This record gives sequence, C-alpha cells and structure tokens, in this order.
Amino acid sequence: MHVEIPKVLLALRDHTIDTYLEDEEYIEEKYLCDIHLPTGKIIANDPLCMYEFPVLSNTLLPGKYPVYIYIHHIQTDQRVAFAEIRIQDTLPQYYEVAGNYGVDSATGCYMDASLAEVYKDYSKEQVESSSQTLSTLLEETYTHTYSTCNYTLDTANIVAFSTGYGDGEYTCYFGYDSNQKICTLITYFDTLEEIEEVEAIQISEEEKQRMICKYKLER
Repeated sequence: MHVEIPKVLLALRDHTIDTYLEDEEYIEEKYLCDIHLPTGKIIANDPLCMYEFPVLSNTLLPGKYPVYIYIHHIQTDQRVAFAEIRIQDTLPQYYEVAGNYGVDSATGCYMDASLAEVYKDYSKEQVESSSQTLSTLLEETYTHTYSTCNYTLDTANIVAFSTGYGDGEYTCYFGYDSNQKICTLITYFDTLEEIEEVEAIQISEEEKQRMICKYKLER
C-alpha cells in the first residue's frame, strides 16, 4: 500500500495513524518540552554537525511552543518517527513543505534562528564543548534505540531527538488549519514502510479550499 506523506501527517494528528501501521505496531505521542523562539524563525538541522543553519519557510510569532515526539513501536524496537512543534491546538487540514535537512549523527533538532548567530561567533573549542554537552545530555536520556534532550543556550534552547533509523535527508512540513493558519510543524523520519513523498505540495488557494471541504466531509 503506497500512501502520500501528507495523508499520514493528517492521520497522525487525527489519531487514525493505526490505518498505516502493521500488526503489533503503534505510535506513542510524547510531550518533550517547550521550545523558546525569540525571533519566531525556526532552524531544523543536525545539532551535532553544525555545518549549516537552514531557516524554515515561515516565521512564527515569537514565544514558547510545546514540542512532541512520536515513538513508532515496532515489536521490540522503538524509533522516533515524527517530531512536532505544536503551534495551535487546531487540527491541520493540509500540509506544505517547510524545508529539509541532512543528518549525519542520527540526531535532529529544532532551534531558534538566533542560535545560529551564537554558533557562528563561537571558536572551534566552544563549538566542540557545546557538542560534547549535547552528546552527554542525549546519553543521559537514552532509552532503547532513541534519545532526546533540551539544551538551553543563550536566550533560547535546542530541542534534540534521534531521527528514525539514523542518518538521512528529512523533510519538515507546516500544517494549516481550516482558517489557513499555521497550526503545526512536523518532521517525518522515514520509519513507516511504503510511504511516498509528494514533491509538489504547494497548491493553489482553490485547491486548498477543495481539500479542506473534502477532508471535513470524510471525517
């Protein structure tokens, strides 16, 4: 069964994700911590390989937002399948690509764009010290096959988490509610089988309205 990623993301927040899982699998939602976004500009990247600082496509209102991870239980295995910044409690009706990033340390994160400037001003020794602190925090929270951490740095924090089965290229999506307001940001870490990524998720206003009406009718 091939399923488009946006449909899976809708099911995730709509609590119908079991439709896309195999027998003896389930998804567990866990609140991780709040993320501080003093500029409202979000960077998603590999926090242990700070080679680039890609800012996602939309800017939020500055403030604090809850971060959730979704653990994919696969028999005796556990993997972080999704990581979400929940911007509002409204349900998403459609998604658009927000950006993507590469992972080389099996770890991803969200952070405010202001921290990019902090890292750019760091010496090599300071960067190495920060990475070591992050690694230690991740080790302290390790549970079988994944770890997480909340690392406060300057006026913001880095919220880090394991990425599915490890290294790769991962895509972030902004979800929009029925009022076309951003209500969520989710990154998918490729743990479900036979999921197709849709390249063209940018859609017209007319198509957005059609999707919203169709989704409401189907619920």
